[in-house]
Amino acid sequence: MTQPEAHRQRRVSVLTCLAMLLLWVGLNAATHLLTVRAPAVDGFHSIGLPFAFHRCGGDCHPASCDTYAFHPVYFAIDLALAIGISMLAGAWVARRRST
Repeated sequence: MTQPEAHRQRRVSVLTCLAMLLLWVGLNAATHLLTVRAPAVDGFHSIGLPFAFHRCGGDCHPASCDTYAFHPVYFAIDLALAIGISMLAGAWVARRRST
């Protein structure tokens, strides 16, 4: 493999990885956007896919049960999944383009 081909393959891999990370951020943002009107349902809105790492609200009186929960372990798992899947997608695309 020549130097320009290797550089192009690396660039495609990095761009694919970044695109997948943006997709993952978009999916996590979508969970918030879909639950932001939650007071009409259960009062909670959450962020996180596949694990809800942030949850806020409640359908009872704010003084008695308003909750704010941030789960760093769920956030770390979501982040690890996002980075891992993005890196695998980048490597897969680079490998497919090289054959």
